[in-house]
Amino acid sequence: MADRATTALAAIPVAERHEVIVHFMSGSAALTPAGKAALTQSLAYARKANRIVISGRTDSIGAGNPNQSLARARAFAVRDYLRRREPMLPALMVIEARGRCCFIASNDTPEGRRQNRRVEIVFSVPERVAP
Repeated sequence: MADRATTALAAIPVAERHEVIVHFMSGSAALTPAGKAALTQSLAYARKANRIVISGRTDSIGAGNPNQSLARARAFAVRDYLRRREPMLPALMVIEARGRCCFIASNDTPEGRRQNRRVEIVFSVPERVAP
């Protein structure tokens, strides 16, 4: 379902897309201080966005179902943080969880696994709002 929603959202023209990546500790959905700082810095984009896609990811350590749940928990942690900081965010927030795929680095090294434990947030700003 989220894949169809993401595909449909990608087809809507926007003037600007801003992407933020927040990393997590192994097995955790708790935001780090660096993650909170990155999200706080992105609030200007969040205020202008008409949609926000939040995609939770994991590394390949662990079983598929727990990783899927962890990816979802990470995405919700980001969503909840943004909503606490900016209660008037747009209603259209898409949450995706990809705990079993979509790795951006090798899971064979600690650094690769660190890069894969992330949430990607894409803020889409409509043409009428962008400067």
